Amino acid sequence: MTTRSIVFMFSGQGSQYYQMGKELFRTVPAFRQCMLRLDERVKSSIGVSVVDHLYDEKRRLSDRFDRTLLTHPAIFMVEYALAQALIDSGVQPDYVVGASMGELTAAAVAGALPADDALELVIQQARALETHARPGAMLAVIHDPDLYRRDPMLSSNSELGSVVFDAQFVVSGAQEHLLQIESHLKSRDVVCVSLPVTHAFHSSLIDPAGPHYQRVLDASSIGAPRIPMISSVDGRPLARVPRHYFWDVVRQPIQLPKALLELERQQNHVYLDLGPGGTLANVIKRNITPRTQSAGFATMTMYHQDAKNFNLIVETWARQPPAPAPAPVRPAAPAAAPVRSQPARQLTAYVFPGQGSQVRGMGGALFDELADLSARADRILGYSIKDLCLNDPEGRLGQTQYTQPALYVVNALSYLKKVRETGFTPDYVAGHSLGEYNALFAAGVFDFETGLKLVKKRGELMSQAQGGGMAAVVGLTRDQVQEVLEKNGLTSIDLANYNSSSQLVIAGLKDDITKAQPIFQAAGVRAYIPLKVSGAFHSRYMAIAERSFEAYLDTFTFSPLSIPVISNIHARPYERAEAKRNLVKQLTHQVKWFDTMQYLLALGEIDIHEVGPGNVLTKLTTAIRREARS
Repeated sequence: MTTRSIVFMFSGQGSQYYQMGKELFRTVPAFRQCMLRLDERVKSSIGVSVVDHLYDEKRRLSDRFDRTLLTHPAIFMVEYALAQALIDSGVQPDYVVGASMGELTAAAVAGALPADDALELVIQQARALETHARPGAMLAVIHDPDLYRRDPMLSSNSELGSVVFDAQFVVSGAQEHLLQIESHLKSRDVVCVSLPVTHAFHSSLIDPAGPHYQRVLDASSIGAPRIPMISSVDGRPLARVPRHYFWDVVRQPIQLPKALLELERQQNHVYLDLGPGGTLANVIKRNITPRTQSAGFATMTMYHQDAKNFNLIVETWARQPPAPAPAPVRPAAPAAAPVRSQPARQLTAYVFPGQGSQVRGMGGALFDELADLSARADRILGYSIKDLCLNDPEGRLGQTQYTQPALYVVNALSYLKKVRETGFTPDYVAGHSLGEYNALFAAGVFDFETGLKLVKKRGELMSQAQGGGMAAVVGLTRDQVQEVLEKNGLTSIDLANYNSSSQLVIAGLKDDITKAQPIFQAAGVRAYIPLKVSGAFHSRYMAIAERSFEAYLDTFTFSPLSIPVISNIHARPYERAEAKRNLVKQLTHQVKWFDTMQYLLALGEIDIHEVGPGNVLTKLTTAIRREARS
């Protein structure tokens, strides 16, 4: 039993995706029953089953889900059904907070109006927007919100939709203007992500829908919340909900940090993000101080962990008997300090190791803890991934076609366990060579199974490249290594990995790699270590594999990035829609790991955690940090 109060939080447009909540629909009866009941209400209003559309097996996670008349009720339904399933299991909210249209879910859970009435208001809002609002778009920008004021490109061509925390905000505007802004920001190495919406919520482009929706609100009956409801418009508690409020929440800028500031000034809380994407868990992380005992946890994500997250929340926070009523929230003082003045948590980056980190026994209990994913891996691979990693009975773990799928699975399981335990996703991700596939998985570019299929094919193609070799060169700089190669006519050897300022890996024909050893030793290298590989990875000699892999990649569809991924070949965040090109070029291009780490460290205070077996990347990070300080 926890002494911290529980806050249910509900996200709005931009957090949706096909199949959201499907695992809960299959495994949690209360969730399924509520979804089906609400779906009947939707069908009677718009003549379409949201459940059938949302869980259509032909729809992939990567398909764009942006029809407002369907996404509006879909978001409400999964959030409200999840809240009711948790309440039925004994997890009682002390407060509710919504963001944008998530305020309607919050109001229904708080008892300000019946769920059916709230759902009808959601549907009517979507109708008003589709019929009367002008088309638009929204863009999440990973940067100090003051950039909006300082940069005329932003302030003149968009409107501020929300301030998420002190390093992220959202702008809204016309599609053509936001495309210009996106290009402008990326030319300045500012990370930004387009949201899956067709309207510029929280901007003047939706104003024509306002009067039509207000007439619907004027005819509605909205009471006082029975559970304290904190506004994301101004951060104040709502003793009553004015009729114009549910238009304000989609028209005015979202000020969710103000609601969190007001809650945090009272006591510590457990913030449960009941939105589809788990995005509010990151908002919570970045808006509560390191000193607090408050914590945020995601439930629904794109990583097939919804049922386990649900069960973990119930096991941890179900209350018997129900908790006493919470203390009333004091109205915010007019001169309250802005959220940005609070000490911010450090940025966090997760990095995933690549080939060379494998070891018999890796993964341990993960295969049993995440048995469903292990079983899926077995079906794709045609053998037991658990047996390969733990026992390696046939000695295949060191063979590329087996090493790469094994590392991908262990890295992925390690990541999912870490997210489940912490409730947070990182601010940035990166992976060394093969590990970049785990970074893209963590960023939602593809699901677990798709990533494994790609890695399996990659390992097979790379294992077919015979006659090549690689060697680690320690003690010389990149320029010095290049100079040794050029002066001694070793121009057939490429720089494959730039791991640190004094640790590189070269690749070429096996005879050339052998020939180069005494030459580098004479040049004063501290160590020259031939690697146990069959091919010259990340070099020109992988061109055949590159062409075959490109054709294979073309059969897949990728989703937009939900977390910035630092590219191996550019050492910069992935550009929009370039994932396939990067993965193809990665086979023949240098892994710029040192540059990647320098990019992350240049962001400021950042915690970098290695996720997967071994500590190779941790050691490299420590060395690079040490060099940066000297």
